Amino acid sequence: MLRGLIGQGSLVSALRAGLDDSSARIGAIANRVSNVSTPGYQDVAAYSQDGGPGVPEPVDLEREMVALADESLRFDAAARLLRMNYDMIRVTLRQG
Repeated sequence: MLRGLIGQGSLVSALRAGLDDSSARIGAIANRVSNVSTPGYQDVAAYSQDGGPGVPEPVDLEREMVALADESLRFDAAARLLRMNYDMIRVTLRQG
């Protein structure tokens, strides 16, 4: 039963994976922002609109800061939902 609540394919598992993905995106944004003043730096991991590899382009600090704020909100929301799910599981286990 517990495996169905927190195991592979559960909402908890999806939220944890979402947090991992969000952390990776925040790290990538931080890397681009930290290199914004590096002469000639171009983001070699740039992606095109369709999700495939894109052409390297200079870092746009304003766009990166907006992306960081957006990703931070997504991370916080997923963390809150995960905490709520763990709280519900805890209450359920205590009630037996």
